[in-house]
Amino acid sequence: MKQILHIEIPIPGNELEGTPVGGYERTGQKAWFEIRPLSSRELVIGQQIQSLATHELKCVFFAGAHSAMRLTNEAGTRVFNVDSVVNENEANRFLVWRAQEET
Repeated sequence: MKQILHIEIPIPGNELEGTPVGGYERTGQKAWFEIRPLSSRELVIGQQIQSLATHELKCVFFAGAHSAMRLTNEAGTRVFNVDSVVNENEANRFLVWRAQEET
C-alpha cells in the first residue's frame, strides 16, 4: 500500500528547565511511502536481534534521514516509530525504513 506520510523530528527538551521531553514536530516534508507489514517469520527473526519493527517502509531518497525520526499520516492516526533507515544499495535512490507502528 502506498501512502503520503509526514516526516517528524524530536523536539529537544530538558526536564530540568521545564521543557517537555519526548515530543515531535513536523518538518514540513512529506513523501510517498510504500508500506509493507512484516510477516510473522520476519518479525521473529527481527526480535532475535532486539528489533520490534512491524513494518518496512520505502521512499525516494532524501538527505538527512535518521532513526530518531517518526512518520505519521495526515490525520495522525498512523504513527511509525523508526528503528532504522538504510540507503538501499548506497545508490541514493531509495530509503528503506524499519519501524514499529503505534497502536
